[in-house]
Amino acid sequence: MVIWLMKASRGLTDDIEVEQPKSLQKGATVNFLNPSPYLFWITIGSPILINAYAESFLSVILFLVGFYSCLVGSKIFLAYATGKSRDFLTDKPYIYIMRILGIILIIFALYFVNQGIQLITT
Repeated sequence: MVIWLMKASRGLTDDIEVEQPKSLQKGATVNFLNPSPYLFWITIGSPILINAYAESFLSVILFLVGFYSCLVGSKIFLAYATGKSRDFLTDKPYIYIMRILGIILIIFALYFVNQGIQLITT
């Protein structure tokens, strides 16, 4: 019975087609549908560019080059650092760092709750 099940399950894997993940296409779609860039350019980016254009066209170009180089550069750096630290993300130091950061977040939360209560009561 077990041998028959093993033979039957081997036959099923022959017909399965491996599909490519299409990561670049999925990433581009997610970025296109993300409302954050549109909100930024409508509320903050456009007024900055209009004010920069009032100074000079070079200011607009320098702002865009600096903005996008920092934006793209930080994403590349994070992707590279995450790729290099895969082993670190599973080790014990990582767990301890996460616990310490969790405790720090709890301390900040308690501090802000205390401040909120003080502001409400005064």
